[in-house]
Amino acid sequence: MRNLLTAFLLTVAALCGGVHPAAGQSAASWKRLTADTVFNYKNELEPVATVNKSASQGGGLERFFLRLLQLFSHGLGSFIFWSAVVGVVVFVVYKVVQNRGNLAFAWKRRNRGVLPAEEEELTGTDWAALMQQAMAADDFALVVRYGYMRLLQLLQERRLIQYRQDKTNVDYLRELESTPFKQQFSQLSRQYEYVYYGKYPVTEAAYGRYIDLFNEVKARITNS
Repeated sequence: MRNLLTAFLLTVAALCGGVHPAAGQSAASWKRLTADTVFNYKNELEPVATVNKSASQGGGLERFFLRLLQLFSHGLGSFIFWSAVVGVVVFVVYKVVQNRGNLAFAWKRRNRGVLPAEEEELTGTDWAALMQQAMAADDFALVVRYGYMRLLQLLQERRLIQYRQDKTNVDYLRELESTPFKQQFSQLSRQYEYVYYGKYPVTEAAYGRYIDLFNEVKARITNS
């Protein structure tokens, strides 16, 4: 107990600026006292001091990245990290390829204009006659197909649209934004897509409604 008390006092003295033999204390007594195992603090305190020193070096951001690196350096954390990296790389590559494709396609469309063969196909074909033939044969799907082409032909003749084979119905609707028959043309375009691309069957009732709407839009285009 006495040795522990002495050790405590010596430690306090060391922290306050150093330890020296007390007055009247012999060198031999001092040596014997300090050789006691109670004073073996050095080896125990060094690791703590080293950790505190390392922790005090660098800012909070450095410690954060160090812990993050330790987290993702092995096991499940490593798998999650590399999966995220691969996912980001794949996404970036996909967006780059997609944007390049869109830009190239848009550039091609802007610079190609209307090919003579395409315009001749639209304006040089008697879509009205073909539509009548399909009606006589009760081929409702062909009536829808030829009726749609006839409307595009009328719109091209009135210079309300610029026909191209690579255009979509959405493109034509943008060109018809200011016309009073845009909504009706949109309905006919949707029916055309269902029948021509979706291969939906056309019932006699649906066919009758289509013809009524077709004649209404055709009259409005002709009088525009």
